[in-house]
Amino acid sequence: MRTLAMLAAMVFAQTAAAETVLGRWCDHRVPSMLQYNGIIELVSTDAGVLQAHYRFADGSELTEQIRKKSKTTYEVIESATQDQYRVVPGTGDLQLIDQDGIIRTAKRLRSSHEAASCIE
Repeated sequence: MRTLAMLAAMVFAQTAAAETVLGRWCDHRVPSMLQYNGIIELVSTDAGVLQAHYRFADGSELTEQIRKKSKTTYEVIESATQDQYRVVPGTGDLQLIDQDGIIRTAKRLRSSHEAASCIE
């Protein structure tokens, strides 16, 4: 439990000074496989590059280049399945969408305590 809390604190502290965090969300990709629980951050670099960062409970990471499509929607650059992220007005949750529709919804994180429980 302590390791998870430390990892969650690192997620909130590790964002590079050259990045502005647009939001953080708890993503349970496969609810029965806890190692795939993770945190999604949408960030903007000082150079204006938009990225989606995934940090998984098993310690692995993934970064995707994204671009703003509308006020609440970002699309993944060079996605064969037209992957998108949509911030839900009102809740601030993040919908993960592909060409077939909504895949799942990640819950908005507001604190490092919420991040720790996300990756348990």
